[in-house]
Amino acid sequence: LQEVFIRWKQAKARTEDSIKACARALALYEERTADTPVQAITPAQGDDFRVWLLTLGTSSKTAHDRLTWVKSLLVYAYRDLELIPRQPWEGIDIEHRTENPRKPWTSEEQTAFFSLPLFTRYELPRTPKAGGAAAYWVPLLGLYTGARVSELCRLRVEDVENTGHGPFIR
Repeated sequence: LQEVFIRWKQAKARTEDSIKACARALALYEERTADTPVQAITPAQGDDFRVWLLTLGTSSKTAHDRLTWVKSLLVYAYRDLELIPRQPWEGIDIEHRTENPRKPWTSEEQTAFFSLPLFTRYELPRTPKAGGAAAYWVPLLGLYTGARVSELCRLRVEDVENTGHGPFIR
């Protein structure tokens, strides 16, 4: 499965987060099972991995995500590489739910956040990974649009249009 993972990474552009998440899931799978050739992976191994993931003390969502990453490698091995005649873990899943629902910010929390020098004096963070001007604009756009951070961070200049009624995000 490690070789399938290497091919999967090379097959198309993937985010660093996706690659790391898949690698973590694969490492857990390899920790649980012997070095089984892809052609020999069975539904019973999938069920065993599912049950084991649920004993690790993580949330059901995390366990679900980890199982899904390994299943996606099996799908890739089946559909793209044709290494196996079918995806052996089809139908094996972990029911999950959001266990720690997000709460809306209070007025006091919003006031404290938007009172930071970043917003009052436009003091942008200086570290390269801090996002530069995005550190300023993403929270403001989120506040006024209700969009998710992941949606806002994918925006490009051409996604903003200016009409007679003012700018809007397409």
